[in-house]
Amino acid sequence: MTAVAPLTVTARPALGKVGGLGADDVLDVEQALLGALLLNNHAFEHVAGLAEDAFSEPLNRAIFRAIRREIEAGGVADITTVGEALRGAGYGASSIAYLARLAANVPSAARAALYAAKVRERAIGDWPEPQPLPEVPPVAPFEDKFLPPLLRAFVADIAERMQCPPDFPAVAALAMIGAAIGRRVTIRPCRRGDWAVVPNLWAMLVGRPGVLKSPAAAEALAPLRSLQDLAFETYRTALEEYEIARRAAKIEADERERQARKALREGRASAREILGAAQEPEPPRALRFIVADATVEALAEILEENPNGVLLVRDELSGWLREL
Repeated sequence: MTAVAPLTVTARPALGKVGGLGADDVLDVEQALLGALLLNNHAFEHVAGLAEDAFSEPLNRAIFRAIRREIEAGGVADITTVGEALRGAGYGASSIAYLARLAANVPSAARAALYAAKVRERAIGDWPEPQPLPEVPPVAPFEDKFLPPLLRAFVADIAERMQCPPDFPAVAALAMIGAAIGRRVTIRPCRRGDWAVVPNLWAMLVGRPGVLKSPAAAEALAPLRSLQDLAFETYRTALEEYEIARRAAKIEADERERQARKALREGRASAREILGAAQEPEPPRALRFIVADATVEALAEILEENPNGVLLVRDELSGWLREL
């Protein structure tokens, strides 16, 4: 989880021939694996240890990430649910059609473990065997005194209900507060200068698989997501009103143009006097608080309309680092 940070451009791979899997055709193997998981969610138990950065294409990584999140949350990962996740991440209709072709063209949904092994093998390449890590010193226990008083009860409640370390909701809550404050607070290193620095808060949760990192973070970010839902609803209402105002303005402009042509022919007035200055309605802006897996172009557009900044959330740090 981070405050504003750039992401890579997300490509839309074309679906090649998925049949006839070869060790060198990594894209076909990736597509076969994703199609198999969409058709048979139970096969995920054979590939749960596969990292998303093993996929060569950004869109394939995003699809695998969405499948994993849906299954780990107890849901069903199919074309509909994964498609909704892709739309929420800023992907267009072409990515939904890509999902349908993945599911339709998979050679065998029962061979997911084999496809995953090929994807993992290609990702590792010629790297040497990993060496064991040195002894890691124990981490000091988290204490609620590190938190602002207003957050202590909130974090303690999440940790108690989810039976997870308080570190996870605490770190996520601090990132959430930092995103809500955004550019409203700056640091001025010089007492008599106007140099202002906007701090970016970076947060990362570290823990072994199965220790509830993602669920705890999601629970801590729930207030910000509620604000986002409310902002989206307000934007949809404003967009409907803008469309009505835009159409009304066009009708009025057409009528003024008709009157101006008639007056000009009759010599009663100049066209400029009748037309006057065009009054075009201003389109509404979508207020954003939180984004996930946005492309560089999409993030730039979001920040242009939200100069206060947004919270960028990534579920896998390795995948994010790979895309830098």
